[in-house]
Amino acid sequence: MTQSNPNEQNGPFDKMWRKVGEMADTTGRIPLWLVGTVTGIPMIGLIGVFFYCLYSGLGSSL
Repeated sequence: MTQSNPNEQNGPFDKMWRKVGEMADTTGRIPLWLVGTVTGIPMIGLIGVFFYCLYSGLGSSL
């Protein structure tokens, strides 16, 4: 007689959640959301500097 482990999931979603866990495993890799955040914030700041110079610097034509 075999006893099943109560912690095991034998439902149809077991394979799906196992795949989700594999996709979320970022061991040894930098997550894409972190790369996007670290590069995106300075780019927004750089665009802001361009607009600031456009309205207050030599391009303001005032």
